[in-house]
Amino acid sequence: PIDIVESEAVGGVPTPFAMQYGPTGVDISNNGKTLVMNSVGGNTLEVGGTNYSMFNIHFHHISEHLFNGGGFDAEIHFVHVDGAGNLAVL
Repeated sequence: PIDIVESEAVGGVPTPFAMQYGPTGVDISNNGKTLVMNSVGGNTLEVGGTNYSMFNIHFHHISEHLFNGGGFDAEIHFVHVDGAGNLAVL
């Protein structure tokens, strides 16, 4: 988990990315700590020339990450994986 502290943020050049998402059927399960949507195939993310396929979507209640020390009621993660097994999470 990370805490994004606005006063400590530094500027930079953002990495370009493109999402190609569309309607798809999903398998939904509750693993005891989060709701997970699997079988989200066909949705892709391209980051800096690398293509990722969507692996799953899952939720956290209460949020894992913080902004200026404060959390949120919920958080959603869109998890993608490339051909080498590297993850990209939005």
